[in-house]
Amino acid sequence: MLSNLQIAFTKEKTWVYLIPTDTYDGQMSLGLCFKGESHPEKLDKERIKGFEKENKLKYYNYKIH
Repeated sequence: MLSNLQIAFTKEKTWVYLIPTDTYDGQMSLGLCFKGESHPEKLDKERIKGFEKENKLKYYNYKIH
């Protein structure tokens, strides 16, 4: 799966996170990929704040990361 993601998105824009879980007696994983100029470190904070306000979000925001 990882190699397919890296082919589609390139290695530089592909991240995999391993999450230990007691419930499943092992691990789960999460894949995060970006195309184009998108990148998790290049956030439009004003756009995010507007989205939070418009959708009345109370918890998740860019400051958590």
